[in-house]
Amino acid sequence: MAWIIAGLTLAVATQTTAGPDPERLAVAFAVAGICLVSAGLPDRLVSVTAAGALSVAAAIVVRTGTDVLLWISLALAAALVLGGLWLTVWHLRGSNRGVRLVLGLLMLGSGLLLALFNRQVISLGLTLIGVLVVAVLVVGLYRAWQDHDPSEHLGLVTVVRAAETWLAERPADADDPAAVRRKLLFEGRERRRRTIRFTMLMVFASAIASLGVLTDSTAVVIGAMLIAPLLTPLMGMSLSLVSGWARPLADTALVALLGIVVAIVVGFLLSAAGGQGVDVATNGQITSRVSPTLLDLGIAMFAGAAGAYALSRQDVADSLPGVAIAIALVPPLTVIGIALEQGEVGDALGATLLFVTNALAILVLGAVTFVLTGSAVAARPSEDGPDVRTWALGVAALGVVVFGGLALNGFLQNTQSLIEADVAEATLQWLADHEDLELDEVVLDGGQIIVVLTGPTEPRNVEVLVTEAEAVSPDTFEIDVRLNVQQRLSGDP
Repeated sequence: MAWIIAGLTLAVATQTTAGPDPERLAVAFAVAGICLVSAGLPDRLVSVTAAGALSVAAAIVVRTGTDVLLWISLALAAALVLGGLWLTVWHLRGSNRGVRLVLGLLMLGSGLLLALFNRQVISLGLTLIGVLVVAVLVVGLYRAWQDHDPSEHLGLVTVVRAAETWLAERPADADDPAAVRRKLLFEGRERRRRTIRFTMLMVFASAIASLGVLTDSTAVVIGAMLIAPLLTPLMGMSLSLVSGWARPLADTALVALLGIVVAIVVGFLLSAAGGQGVDVATNGQITSRVSPTLLDLGIAMFAGAAGAYALSRQDVADSLPGVAIAIALVPPLTVIGIALEQGEVGDALGATLLFVTNALAILVLGAVTFVLTGSAVAARPSEDGPDVRTWALGVAALGVVVFGGLALNGFLQNTQSLIEADVAEATLQWLADHEDLELDEVVLDGGQIIVVLTGPTEPRNVEVLVTEAEAVSPDTFEIDVRLNVQQRLSGDP
């Protein structure tokens, strides 16, 4: 239980935009060290040594913050870049050149990503490690409690081995792997009929989602999510990927691509037919889907795992509608079509990033969940898997690109918020001498920082405000002060 507390502390010791929180990280290390001494490894010397190392790490974090972690991440980034260069430039001879090339590019991209966004990568890594520790220990405690006398001492090694045993035995507990395959894959005599049904449902769901976006109606968009069938082929791709089924993987990928094209085209056509007067900048259904961050990745990961688990278990299949709402696959696609028709290419790219994030989370977390539930391993056929390995490398490379886009977008949003907060603080200080004025909002729009004031008359010394705002904002931005005039009417009753 103490180790679970340590894992939870580590999982929350992050701040996605600013990096890990040093104090919480030090507490996690300290708690882990205490656990090692009290109820950790069977070898007392190893346990005390590891606890001492964690204590030193906690002291270093308290003393220097997270600078040590940043230096370690930069060293790892340099190693990844050098390894990627070695694979792509000097080691492409022999067989499997394509795999080597993709792997080298993947290492290069990962190294650059770690170097540019090391704080975000460290935060996400610590969170995943903390969640993994908690998950393994909860499963291990449950299994160990069943297999051992509750009164005997359950050390860390016993609990971890119990979790490992549970994982190894999961394939024998799967409900019906063949039934899962029949639900997810488009193959056999039903392939043509299922594809037609899938296409029709995609047309209906895309039309409803497009109209919901154009009218800025959340309820209508949720209705479209409930009938959208795009989750099925993506889960089929995930199952095929982890099971080594090369041909079904390609077939389900084509079905998913068909659904993606249908949703974008329907959104484009309906926007052209009835989207006149829609303001992309103020439409809540559009603005909420064009600027994803790492938080959206977290939502998609848990939704993908929940969807795979619900598909693997008949007794929890009723939760699939909730998963469909959470994962939100079709609305971002219709936003892409609407934004393209409206000429907003930047918004279309943002919605594309959100959809790819959701789809990637389904592929990865769905694959992991299918392995844990036994749906993938129990039905593994004797097929050659080089194509599947290439797909896996492609998914990994796509993950690097998506993570980079999300991290960059989160960094830009955080930077914008900090600039707006600094300008707002400078404006409030200036307003101390202007009691008749109030600050309405501070908005960063393109290359301008717009300061909106409300008051009865034009303010004095606006030049001073502009100077003070420029002092706390980057030189590339221009300060624009605007006034909302309040007219006060008075007269005899």
